[in-house]
Amino acid sequence: MKRLSFGFITLFAGILLLSISCNNTTNGGGTETVVNGANLAAKLSWLTGNAQRDTAYLLEIKQGESIAAQSLSYGGRTGISIRLKGIGGERVISLTGTGSLFTIDSGVTLILDSNITLKGITGNTASLLRVSPGGKLVINTASKITGNSFSISGVKGGGVYVDGGTVTMNGGEISFNNCLNGGGVYVANGAFTMNGGAISENNADYSGAGVLVDSNAVFTMSGGKITDNRSDGGGGVAVGASAIFIMIGGEISGNTASFAGGAGVALGPGTFAMNGGKISGNITDHSGGGVNLSSGNFIMSGGAITGNEAAEGGGIALKGESSSKGNFTMSGSAVISGNTAHYTGGGVYMVSDVAFTMNSGEISGNTTGYSGGGVYVFGANATFTMLSGAISGNTSDDVAGGLYMSSAGTFRIVNGTIYGTNESNEALRNKVTGSGAAMFNDGDSQYGTFSGSTWNPNGGFPGMNSTIDNTIKVVNGFLQ
Repeated sequence: MKRLSFGFITLFAGILLLSISCNNTTNGGGTETVVNGANLAAKLSWLTGNAQRDTAYLLEIKQGESIAAQSLSYGGRTGISIRLKGIGGERVISLTGTGSLFTIDSGVTLILDSNITLKGITGNTASLLRVSPGGKLVINTASKITGNSFSISGVKGGGVYVDGGTVTMNGGEISFNNCLNGGGVYVANGAFTMNGGAISENNADYSGAGVLVDSNAVFTMSGGKITDNRSDGGGGVAVGASAIFIMIGGEISGNTASFAGGAGVALGPGTFAMNGGKISGNITDHSGGGVNLSSGNFIMSGGAITGNEAAEGGGIALKGESSSKGNFTMSGSAVISGNTAHYTGGGVYMVSDVAFTMNSGEISGNTTGYSGGGVYVFGANATFTMLSGAISGNTSDDVAGGLYMSSAGTFRIVNGTIYGTNESNEALRNKVTGSGAAMFNDGDSQYGTFSGSTWNPNGGFPGMNSTIDNTIKVVNGFLQ
């Protein structure tokens, strides 16, 4: 009788365990174990004690859930994948209390699948999601990370904090989050790949309302939108020390910066490489509607900076620091067009300790309220080198429709054209209300060639506040 009782208890325990989690399903060719339970808290609790190495789990969310902060860590077991999927419509998982709703530890992948919304709280003390070193987060279509805010100095990333881990965003949205820096996303010592979706309507009191990339991190954007975010500086994206942002596609648009500039992108001592995509429709009352560079490197080999607005540098503002010179290189099919500056530098604004090298590309159709419709160069150690390309169709309401050169600036041209009033194609002419349709020159402006880094001048442009209305065309170092 005792043996029968023991056997019955053992059988009952096995059946109970199976009822909690023993249903298998397939997803993309792989097998997942469906975790059953009364609610999400029960399913997560089961995983804590039973998750196995190199196993994928599916947690189906059939109703709204409220849970406390969770750490997805399984005693050193790795290769664990957890997919959250909403069943029957959008399912909201709300944070109760403070902390990160999910902290994703090393060896764990969290997948936010369709119809899943993660919702934070106002007055939190941490990011809504934190991806630790070795952890992975995948954000798919119809998922949301939203509604988390805090104002704590030193705590960054209102929506997602990538702390050495990796994130792949294929769709969905990160929206309506708020903190001091990195309102939507903060990446440090990790990697974020954005293939689709939207990072939108986030706020940062200081920098990087949409995204702040910092400290040896890499952000790669091939699709999706970073849009309608608001901050003091770097409304869409801010790139900090030793960080890299690679833009292959997608768009950074409709963002605003209230004081420090860089409504679309604010670039500090990091690198922004733009191979494609669009930076458009961003607005600031200060400098750099599309991009504001204070140091570091902006490398533009494709894509377009278009339709942005600022006080100075409607498209891009280069405002260097004596301790760390800023560099902008333009090549390939890159276009800076249709931007507006209320004061100076409709397309490009340069001031002190910056270098702009134009290997090819087009600066066209930009407008300024005062001077330098296409390019404005001002201040010590501001150097514009034109190796090829065209400056055309820009407009100034004062002087210098194409290029404005101040007394302290340096201009070197080997090949390229700055169109003036004698161009037969009216659309290509730079236009000006005052004088200097092609160029206003008070600086060190010469045409010639380079031997390595050595400049070999063939001639110079008139200085001392001189203006040039006709087209300037230089071929292989000689004025045509």
